Amino acid sequence: YKFLFDKNQKVSLQQTGLDDNSRYYYEGDYKIVSQTDDVIVIECSFSTSDGTSSPTYLLEYNIDDDSFMCTDSSGGPNFIATKKI
Repeated sequence: YKFLFDKNQKVSLQQTGLDDNSRYYYEGDYKIVSQTDDVIVIECSFSTSDGTSSPTYLLEYNIDDDSFMCTDSSGGPNFIATKKI
């Protein structure tokens, strides 16, 4: 999973399959759902260009250790991601 945040609350997602390295691309919007001194929760809503898929992810950014916990709203696996600049 590679999330790319852009201005105007736009976000892109690139998924790479582990079994065959196939790639899937999504475009969407993000919004900050909540924010404390330690954690920022960001909701990312995507869709494919053909409209066949529209996943939503919650990214919980931990400011202290600079990491993200990603939750798939459709029940997929949760995972920890790191930030790259």
